[in-house]
Amino acid sequence: MRSGNSRNARPADSAPDSMTDQLAPPAEQRPDVANSEPAGAARNSSRASSLSTSRTTLWAVPTTLMLLSLLCMATIDGPIGHWIQLHPPIKPIRVFFEAAEHFGTPAGQFLLLLAVGWSALPAPAGNRKSQWDVRVPRIYVGALISGLAANVFKMCFTRTRPRAFAFEELNIWDGFGPFFPLGAGGASAQSFPSAHTACAVGFAVLLGWAWPERQRVFYLLAALVGLQRILCSAHFPSDVLAGAAVGWLTAQMYVRDCLVSRWWLRLEQRLDRWLRPSAS
Repeated sequence: MRSGNSRNARPADSAPDSMTDQLAPPAEQRPDVANSEPAGAARNSSRASSLSTSRTTLWAVPTTLMLLSLLCMATIDGPIGHWIQLHPPIKPIRVFFEAAEHFGTPAGQFLLLLAVGWSALPAPAGNRKSQWDVRVPRIYVGALISGLAANVFKMCFTRTRPRAFAFEELNIWDGFGPFFPLGAGGASAQSFPSAHTACAVGFAVLLGWAWPERQRVFYLLAALVGLQRILCSAHFPSDVLAGAAVGWLTAQMYVRDCLVSRWWLRLEQRLDRWLRPSAS
C-alpha cells in the first residue's frame, strides 16, 4: 500500500512543463493543483523566493548604504576624487571598466537579456527548441526604473562632478548647490546620485532573484559599474553608494510580494500560456 506522498512523487530529474509552473504560487495555496505541481517547479520557486528579504532587511540595506555615503562625503570623497583627477587610470584599465559599465546601461542590459533569456531555461523533454524566459521583461523594466529613480533624485540635488570640481580651491561641501535644480547646470552638476550604479544594482537584484545561484556574479558586475563611475571621475564614492541604495530599494518592488510584483506575475503567467500552450 503506497502512502499519499508516494502517489504525488515525481522523478527527481523531471522538469516543469512550462514557466507557469515556476511562476505560480505555492501548491498549498492552490487546492486545485495541490497534488500536481512538479518537484522541479517547487525547487525553483524556493530558490527564487530566497531573495525575498524580510522587512528589516528591506530598509537596513539602503539605510546602511546611505550612512556610508554620508561618511564618504565627510572623509574620502575629496582625497579620492582629487587623486583620480590628477592620476587617471591607464588605458587597459580604463578600457576594461568601460566595458563593465554596460552592465549598468539599458543597451548593455538589453543585449545581455537577449542572450540569457533564450539560454537560461532547459528545453522540455523531447523538444529541442529553446524556451524564452517570460521573466525577462520584468527584469529589464525593473532595472530601467531603478536608473530612472536615480535620475529623479538628480533633479532634486545639485552636485558638481569630480571631473569639473576645483579641488585646490574649494571644500568638498562647496560642490553642493541649491535643492531642486531640475536640470539647471547641465550634466556636470548632476553627480548625486549615480544613475548608472542604481541601474546596475537594480539589474543585479532582479537577475539574482531569477537565478539566485549566480547572484554573487551579478553583484560583482554591479560593483564594477560603481567603480568605473569613480575611476572615470564621473562620480564620488558617496554618489555611487547613494545610487546603489536607490537601485536596491527600487528593485525590491519587483521581487517582493507587493502590488507591482503580483501584476508582473499575472502578466508572466499569461505570456507563458501564450508562448507555450499545454500539449493536448
